[in-house]
Amino acid sequence: MSLFLLSSKVKFAAPVSGDVAPLTEDLLTQLGLYQEAEGFAIKPQTADVYSPVKGKVTSLFPTKHAIGLQAGELKILIFMGIDTAKLNGLPFEINVEVGDDVTPQTKLATMDLNQISEAEKDTTTTVLIFNSASAVDEFKLSTTGQVKQGTTVAKAVEH
Repeated sequence: MSLFLLSSKVKFAAPVSGDVAPLTEDLLTQLGLYQEAEGFAIKPQTADVYSPVKGKVTSLFPTKHAIGLQAGELKILIFMGIDTAKLNGLPFEINVEVGDDVTPQTKLATMDLNQISEAEKDTTTTVLIFNSASAVDEFKLSTTGQVKQGTTVAKAVEH
């Protein structure tokens, strides 16, 4: 009799409606990340940001521009815009607290897209698995282009 581990799959929903694209090295650098990470980016058409996964809120940045989640062993960061930490939380309204259970139907935050754009910041929203090297066997972005919030756009297979 052999023993084997069952890997678990985590589905990722689009947290906003918009144009989905794979992560690029340039985008990761703009976010201040200098390591490989799995995930995707969306140029938002809607201001409400929903959880991309079923999981738990693990962190809220004081500048309100990013939210940490955990789904299984996956540690996920959602960045609302690029270089928006410098806006000191002004264009963001957070609707969750650390410890909250979330699903793709849970509204995490609302962004003021006009205020972000007027500050000459990029509104691109990114979803990153920042422990992907140690927790992910496979990550697959299943669609690109226009999607509606809540549409499954990716899957990750955990170790």
